[in-house]
Formats: sequence, C-alpha cells, structure tokens
Amino acid sequence: MHRKRSCSTGSGQGKVKLVQDFKQFFSLAVQPREPCNECNRCQMIRNTFSKLKTIFTPRPSATNISPRLLELATSGNVDAQAKLAEIYFNDGGAEHYAASLHWNRQAARQGHPAAQARLVTIYQRGLGVERDPKEASRWLRSIGQPRPRHETGASVTGKIAKQEA
Repeated sequence: MHRKRSCSTGSGQGKVKLVQDFKQFFSLAVQPREPCNECNRCQMIRNTFSKLKTIFTPRPSATNISPRLLELATSGNVDAQAKLAEIYFNDGGAEHYAASLHWNRQAARQGHPAAQARLVTIYQRGLGVERDPKEASRWLRSIGQPRPRHETGASVTGKIAKQEA
C-alpha cells in the first residue's frame, strides 16, 4: 500500500515562497538578462518555457487560417498550397477533405512530395472522393520526381521568335 506523499512546503509560507520562486524563474525565462552564476539553470528554464509554449500553442486549423497563407496559396506559392492542404487534411470532415484535395492537387502538380503523398492517402482511402487505387498509384509513382522547371519569360519569348522566323 502506497502512502500519499505530502508536499514539503505544506505551510502557507512555503507555498508563497514557491509562487515567488516561480515568478522569479518566469521573469528570468522571458526577459533576457546578463548571464548569471547559474547560467545552466536559467537556460533550462528558458528551454522549459519554450517547450511549454510549443505544446500549448494551438495548431492551425481550418477555422483559423491566416489570410496571408490563403493569399500566397492562391497566388501559386507551392509551399503555401501544401501547408493549406495539410491543415484541411488534418481537420478531417467531408468539406475539409474536398478543400484538401484541391490544394494538394495544386501543390502536387508542382512536384511537392508531401502533397503527392497526401493525394495517395486521399485516393486510397476515398477521403472526400471515391476510392481510386489507380489514381493513388499514379501519385505514388510521382513522389520524389523532380519538380517541373518553369520557363522564364526570356526563354518563352525566344521560342516564339524562332517559330515566327
């Protein structure tokens, strides 16, 4: 039978001291200061708060998509398209899978490997679309293929000039 341990700071004064210590550590963690004698301890505190901030920061979801991300994705930025697709994919639900499919296709056509992999999953499982193993295998084969090179305006102009001559 295990006995419940009591806090070593059972008195009210001990708890107040803990709160004061926590406030002091917190101020050390969030406010840069000159290195102190206990630099490792201060660094540990900063690392701990950084990890806690990461844990408790809400992940992006379809309800809080950044307008800037949407703007970048709409303008053709492949990384923004893939991030938007990932957000919709992770949220699940029929309407989100449809949006995920759209943005994954946009990014996958530009050679984004994560978007191509998500398309494989979408088509294999039939998430927001009818199951299509052939389409899934097509995207599976394309994963890791180099992104298509976009021609510059000068090279396109040069090709048009050659065709007219």
